Amino acid sequence: MAEKVNLVKQIYQKDAFSNTVDTSFESQGSEEANESLQLLSIEEFFDQYNQLFYQIPKEGPLSHTALIQQSQEYVGDQQTNDEIDALIQEINGLRETVLEQQETIFNLTISGSLG
Repeated sequence: MAEKVNLVKQIYQKDAFSNTVDTSFESQGSEEANESLQLLSIEEFFDQYNQLFYQIPKEGPLSHTALIQQSQEYVGDQQTNDEIDALIQEINGLRETVLEQQETIFNLTISGSLG
């Protein structure tokens, strides 16, 4: 039960096309809608961010975690790595000190019980 469809192709010459078809570009939508599409200034962005801060979830695709990850990818996390490395060195130094103190306590305890 196929239905036969006739297609009609209308061809215009260049001048006739320009006179027949409106080729001008105009923005669609209300002026209010167009204004809402305007970019925020950096100051306006941070004002909005501060207002929305507690409404943004901690984790997920649109979250604080996502913002942090995106910012670290852009800025780089070398500073964070340097801080972590310094803290690890400090922890290792403190562990060595604790070990030395434990050895001293052990030696004093042994020599006191022998004495």
